Amino acid sequence: MMDCYRTTPFGREYTAEVPLKNGKQLNAGYSYHLYHRYDARKLRRPPFSLKEWDFYQISDDNYVLQMTIGHVSYCGSVSATLFSLTDERRYTLGSLPLFPRRKIKMPSDGEHPYLLKYADGKLNMTFDVKEDVRLLTLHSEDGTVDIKVTLTNCGKGKQKTVVAIPFKKSGQFYLNYKENCFVACADVRFGDFHVTMQKNCYGLLDWGRGVWPFKHSWTWGNGSCLADGKLFGFNIGWGFGDTSCGNENMFFYDNKAYKLDKVVRSENADGTLRFADNNGTFDFTATRIKDNYTTTKMLWVNNACHQVFYRFCGKVVVDGKTVEIPSFVAFCEDAVNRW
Repeated sequence: MMDCYRTTPFGREYTAEVPLKNGKQLNAGYSYHLYHRYDARKLRRPPFSLKEWDFYQISDDNYVLQMTIGHVSYCGSVSATLFSLTDERRYTLGSLPLFPRRKIKMPSDGEHPYLLKYADGKLNMTFDVKEDVRLLTLHSEDGTVDIKVTLTNCGKGKQKTVVAIPFKKSGQFYLNYKENCFVACADVRFGDFHVTMQKNCYGLLDWGRGVWPFKHSWTWGNGSCLADGKLFGFNIGWGFGDTSCGNENMFFYDNKAYKLDKVVRSENADGTLRFADNNGTFDFTATRIKDNYTTTKMLWVNNACHQVFYRFCGKVVVDGKTVEIPSFVAFCEDAVNRW
């Protein structure tokens, strides 16, 4: 097993395939590719604690498109939402199938090609993952909603954010694969409203699989842009689980990952926020644009999330050289969940 990982100043970095244990011990740690072998059929868990999702976010300077296929065991979530960063326009189409695991076949590997699809009498949604492109589509049965998204910069050598994080209770864990810096093009129609997103447009994948406690919270920040002709992105997060073997804090430059240790969010005297790591390699100022606040209350479910979008501007240190990152749109969210 030691051949699967190496110990670094940031924890345990996996460098080869490893099984995802779900008993008293989890193979916890981080990696730049999805080396953990996940199989939901082998998990020991309470009946309604498994949560699986594929979440894509596509954003430019004016709009944000979010597309999700997933479930929390007893209820599915299949939806697309488009909202404006400059006004209050918001459009949504979705389905909430009950006990959806037979209807929604979630893939066990988010990094390699797969086809994930869902259809009912309301909508048809497909995530078609190929080696060099990802194609996301949604069509409503009544013809009023039509979405087509193309994501490129999907090469095999591109590094990503992967973490396997245990919770306090034996058997509970979170396996998360996030991919930044997709170059995106989206054509979106909700009724009479139509928008094409392609200038300064980037995509994000949040691929999550896990056995979660009923109550939990998190802080998560992410964004991508072009800096000095090269793709730049970052992913930061904290607030849940045991991250002693590795957290999800990283930034990306020219498709290479650079690991971060602790990242602290603080408020400046002028009301802007500062996000900086403890080693002086990541330092950004964030000016607030909009709070995409969402809440879900249904039976025992009670979720609330402040997904706040900002204009980030700052610098990183890449291989000993300071790289200035121009202003770009990114977010940091705080979520509190009971589900």
